[in-house]
Amino acid sequence: MSDIGTATSGNVLTSQGLGKSAKFLAPSKYLSFSGTFTALAGRGYILTAAATITLPTSPANGTTISFIADTASNVVLTANAANVINIQNVISNYGGTATSAALGNAITLVYNSNATAWDALSVTGTWTLNTFSPASLASAPKIIWIDGADPLGTGTPPADGTNTLPVDKFSVLNLVQATSSKRPVFNTNVQNSLGSLRSNAANVTALTGSIALGASLSFIALITPSTAANAYVFGSNGSSNIPAIISDFGGLSYEWFNGADRYTISAGATGLNLLEVYQTDASTLVAYLNGTQVFSHVPTVAIAGRSMAAYFAATNTLNPSTLTMSEFIVYRANITAAQQLNIRRYIAQKWALSIVS
Repeated sequence: MSDIGTATSGNVLTSQGLGKSAKFLAPSKYLSFSGTFTALAGRGYILTAAATITLPTSPANGTTISFIADTASNVVLTANAANVINIQNVISNYGGTATSAALGNAITLVYNSNATAWDALSVTGTWTLNTFSPASLASAPKIIWIDGADPLGTGTPPADGTNTLPVDKFSVLNLVQATSSKRPVFNTNVQNSLGSLRSNAANVTALTGSIALGASLSFIALITPSTAANAYVFGSNGSSNIPAIISDFGGLSYEWFNGADRYTISAGATGLNLLEVYQTDASTLVAYLNGTQVFSHVPTVAIAGRSMAAYFAATNTLNPSTLTMSEFIVYRANITAAQQLNIRRYIAQKWALSIVS
């Protein structure tokens, strides 16, 4: 098998001089095709003109399929709505596409049922993916997404040390903090040459246009543990700001706090940690740290009827001033295992972190 392609940008994949030496898995038969069609598992296709190809709908694990572009016209490979395309750990959206626009491009894919992904075994030339982002989960009702690397949502980060009022990249909620000195501070080059938001002393960044959490919740945050006691990450509008995520109730840790439901997640490291909490009332409350499950319980306190209320929220002695946050994502639903996997992959790739998938 030849070397796999190298990403040249966030969503464009190229080979490194593979040329005619690229070796692809030999399917039982190569077929010349163009136009719009659904490919068959275990086959190879030579595309002689522009083609829009749907990958097999229900492939078996290990299924392979190969494509060679004998055309400079667009060749578009489209995954089933429940699948993604993965080229060198760059992940497409669900039902995503990989597009070739050059003569001689080629790719062999193998289906990984555990990840519901078409993984590239070999690639020649440039293939462009419509890459995954948290906003790609069309089936998950969205609450908020704060991107620490792009807090203004413009693609241009603020200057280092700037007090910054971030935007919700889901465009659902607005954040407000009239006192600029209490807004989070943007720091450059926190991880993988990307910046992040650091909470300022005793600040409260409130949310307007509040949205109910519902009876199911997916909470994802890439944050550092606090080195000062009782650091508030976010709080709901329930009594005593519950539910909430609070850091350092005793060392490098986080706590999922919802009344009688109080569960500690020990970080054990001062750097960025991926924290995930998924709750369905009266059924499931599960948490993961860096992709590894750390607890699973039947919740005793409902979240239905509560709303997002504050971010980097300091109330009473809950001081968030030592926290750094790179991603903060909340859905009003329990996202699927496959969607959880793609969130982890997205964060691991974007921030250059080792996260169990």
